[in-house]
Order: sequence, then C-alpha cells, then structure tokens
Amino acid sequence: MMNEERLNTGTFALGCIGSAYYAALDYTKIRKQSPKFTDPKGPSVRIIEHEDVRRMLMFQKAILEASRALLYSTYYYQDLSHDAADPAEREYYDNMTMIQIPLCKAYISDMAWISTEQAIQCLGGYGFVEEYAPASLARDCKIYSLWEGTNFIQAQDFVGRKSNMQGGEPMKKWVAQIADFVTGKKSPEFAAEFAMM
Repeated sequence: MMNEERLNTGTFALGCIGSAYYAALDYTKIRKQSPKFTDPKGPSVRIIEHEDVRRMLMFQKAILEASRALLYSTYYYQDLSHDAADPAEREYYDNMTMIQIPLCKAYISDMAWISTEQAIQCLGGYGFVEEYAPASLARDCKIYSLWEGTNFIQAQDFVGRKSNMQGGEPMKKWVAQIADFVTGKKSPEFAAEFAMM
C-alpha cells in the first residue's frame, strides 16, 4: 500500500512539473522584453529568445523527461513483476520496482519544487502571482516531498535497505542495466559527453 502511494506521489509531482513547464513555455513565447544580448540596440524580443530563459526552460524539460522515464520504467517493471511467465523474471522485476520506488517518490518530488521555482522565474513578477499556474503549483507540490515518508526517509530506505537487499545482488543488476544502456548508446557524435561520464 505505501509503495503504491509513493508511486502515486511521484506521479502527482510529475503533473506539477509538466504543468509548470508548459505554463512557462507558453508565457515565454508571447512575452516581449528587452533586445537580445548580442543586439543591444535591436527591438525587444520574446523572452524565450533570451539565453537564461532558454536555459531555465531546457532545465525544466530535462527534469520533466527524466521524471517521466523513471516513472514509466518503474510501472513497466511493476507490470512485469506480475505478468512475466518465469518466477525468476517476476522476482527480478519486483526487485527493480522496489529499488526505483524511493527514487520515484523522492527525486521527482524534490525536482517538482525546483522545477516550479524555475517556471516562476521564467514568468518574472507574474510568476509570483497566484493567478498564474507556477505560483500555485509551487505551493501544491511542496507537500509531495513530505508525505508518504519524507524524502530523507526515502533516501535512508534506498541506501540502507534497497541497496543491501538480498546481499546487494539486485542493486548490482540495476546498476549494470544502466551501464549497459549507456554503453549501447555510445556514438562518435557524443564521444565528448561519454568521456565525461
């Protein structure tokens, strides 16, 4: 029951992230303010054309996509933990689900707070006004890091229990799965990025 609620909390927080991001994106496409930094005598441009606004929007989109992928993979593992024909496979996917649940709850709810703050910043002074979505979403999403076990408790669960369950074997498989995915995506176009990892 608690694990289901923790997944629900991550899903609710994902909704806040998406709503705040799309509100900020829409606003920045229509609001004009100041010329481009590279053309100080030029006309005022939509704020989406300003570098810092684009950075904030890209940050929010990255958080949105990462959170969505984390939830999708966790629900997929949960389905396979019930539906796989082989009992060993069901156990494997159940372990993967258990490892990811505290991440779904804690990471996504923490990022909802940070991402909505960035959406507020994109709207400038209007972002602080309750009539605009980001301000009310920031207030609404804060509870997600607190209920169903605070995020500190989720971190303790992840480090203390999930990483050590069954002698740490499921965690090793989880990390290996991530490493295999990264290795499988290597390409010359991203060689510099992979070198940093």
